[in-house]
Amino acid sequence: MSATSRSVSRKITFAGQPVPELPVADVERAQQHYRDTLGFDIAWLEPGQEIGAVSCPPVAIFFRRRTPPFEPALHWVYAEHIDATYQELISSGANIVDPLERKPWGLRQFTIEDLDGNRFYFHNDDAPVGQAATESGQAAAEPSQSASESTAKALRDQTTQTTPVPILHSIEPQLFVANIQRSCDFYTHKLGFSVAFLYGDPPHYGQVVRDNARINLRLVCEPVFAGGVRRREHLLSASITVATASELQHLFRSYQVAEVCFHQRLKTEPWGATTFIVSDPDENLILFAGPRAD
Repeated sequence: MSATSRSVSRKITFAGQPVPELPVADVERAQQHYRDTLGFDIAWLEPGQEIGAVSCPPVAIFFRRRTPPFEPALHWVYAEHIDATYQELISSGANIVDPLERKPWGLRQFTIEDLDGNRFYFHNDDAPVGQAATESGQAAAEPSQSASESTAKALRDQTTQTTPVPILHSIEPQLFVANIQRSCDFYTHKLGFSVAFLYGDPPHYGQVVRDNARINLRLVCEPVFAGGVRRREHLLSASITVATASELQHLFRSYQVAEVCFHQRLKTEPWGATTFIVSDPDENLILFAGPRAD
């Protein structure tokens, strides 16, 4: 009998449940996000900050630092009390990208996304309170199924009942500059970016990147805007956000040390955000924003 035709007659002995490893741009930032938003505890962080972990027993998650762009991870999470879980995550400020609803394939489901685009599909195959009695009486006549069996069936049905919806991954502003090299020097030496690529000889197009923020630079050798209008009307060329107030304050202080030209210094906006605006050598105004400090 061949190896492929033999059936396994015994169960494999597992030491514990699998631990997912998520790709992230910044391990420490990811740990703080999962602690503050999802209720995990920070377990450990290697000195080089290449890998770390969070835990909420019996669940543990590993993070590994990757250089963007990378493919985010997807995970399915069974939520026994999905309505309560959904409300708790809303209250904690989780990024819910798909609200709780019953899907065509039978699951009640919602989706959250973390700072690096990793997604968790929370699902439950039970009817909400009050609905079970009003749905068709087939349940009494059909054989009972475990939650895992009915969930697996619903997931199989999903592949045949739905068409994938395009997900917009990111947006990259294009800045008009008079000197590509001068702009690259500013964004790398002053703002902490690195050069992703330069195109042309001499270069007339390029990109700088820091973490998940990417800015495209386009050489234009004549004025694009009427003189002074951007400063006068506070016309932004790009907006960049950070996850916490402390990150924004640290960024502002580091730019002060680098003697960056500020169009607007650190302040709290009427709508609650904290912001500051940097002006680059071509008077492109770059807004940096984060939550208000408590």
